[in-house]
Amino acid sequence: VFESVDLSVERGEFLVICGAVGSGKSTLLAALARARAPIGGEVAAVERRAFVSQKAFVMNGSVRSNVLFERPFDRERYARALTLAVLNTDLALLPAGDATVVGEAGVQLSGGQRARLALARALYADADAVFLDDVLAAVDAHTGRALWDGAVVELLARGSAVVLVTHALQLLSHERVSRVAVVRGGAVVACDTWRQLRAREGDGLEDELMAHATAAEAPASRA
Repeated sequence: VFESVDLSVERGEFLVICGAVGSGKSTLLAALARARAPIGGEVAAVERRAFVSQKAFVMNGSVRSNVLFERPFDRERYARALTLAVLNTDLALLPAGDATVVGEAGVQLSGGQRARLALARALYADADAVFLDDVLAAVDAHTGRALWDGAVVELLARGSAVVLVTHALQLLSHERVSRVAVVRGGAVVACDTWRQLRAREGDGLEDELMAHATAAEAPASRA
């Protein structure tokens, strides 16, 4: 349970949330995305928002229906979403391409494919705010780099607010990251630029960040 959280994210801003396993990062992200109702207090969010949970939501339907999510089909926008989510090679290997039915909860797909399918949906939605729960952890390093350089950069270029939960410490210092929020024991203990966080003394924050960067459990499947 989080108490006394005062956090805001503006359009075009890139907020990264980090912390130990079990510290409450996913809970905080779900609350910010209004995917989980707060017990108390208020959460205000834009109408057009997209949320990609750590366990990616995939419905029993085709790849295309999962990306569109009942939105009108726009060929160019759809193709762009698939490319940015690094799905084209995967689709070429599926028996019916994007018409392939992925099964209940995406059982026909790997964990990495499910994560990228959910990311493609977020990209296609053209949302004003996008909330991503550790999506890079579900893929290998090469694919993760492609997603960062493609999907994340594209979302920021559109002016979307992007909030990402991650254990990858090397991402925190990236020039595109606006602020880093550090979660500890169900509380946001710091939220500032990486430079300012590194400059803090006496609270052990830098050592804590270094420890958390390698504490995440390895995903069961990467693809």
